[in-house]
Amino acid sequence: MKKKAIAFLVIVGLMALMFPGYALAVGDDQILTGNPDVGLAITAPSDNTGIVFTVGSDNADENSGADNLVNCKSNITYTVKINCDVTGYKTSAYMWEWNGSAYVESGNKLSTAMSMKEHTGGTYAAITGTATAISGFTSKPPTSDSGTDTYVDYKQPVGYGDQRLSSNTYRHLLTYTIVSSV
Repeated sequence: MKKKAIAFLVIVGLMALMFPGYALAVGDDQILTGNPDVGLAITAPSDNTGIVFTVGSDNADENSGADNLVNCKSNITYTVKINCDVTGYKTSAYMWEWNGSAYVESGNKLSTAMSMKEHTGGTYAAITGTATAISGFTSKPPTSDSGTDTYVDYKQPVGYGDQRLSSNTYRHLLTYTIVSSV
């Protein structure tokens, strides 16, 4: 019996050398699971400098141009928020005098706040120093890989009491933020 077992092992060993696919093997399994991370991306509109505000007008910029285009990419329901950099000693929401490198601390400001809304819906709301949801741009569904383009409308009323600046301009730096609505 012992001789038969040894002969069998020798034959199996020789077969394993001659036919590697027939070798005895031991295996184990691995399971992989996963879920995409939250993905949010936003591209702000292009800069819009050198605007000449018409006195006595609301100076609404309600078009589908590059200076109004916002592109959002998201794999979850999202909301877009906006805020301006005017805070501190200045009254938030108003465009302040800018000398080309900084706000002028004792400078002028426009008498009416700049406001915005999403192009196809919502109502205008002042842009403040606090990130606030853009009216009409809340609880949006997930997008494709190319994202969803939308446009933001702006209004900057100017009256006769708003001083024309000789060498400086009025300025807002707008920050767009995309956040989860879930």
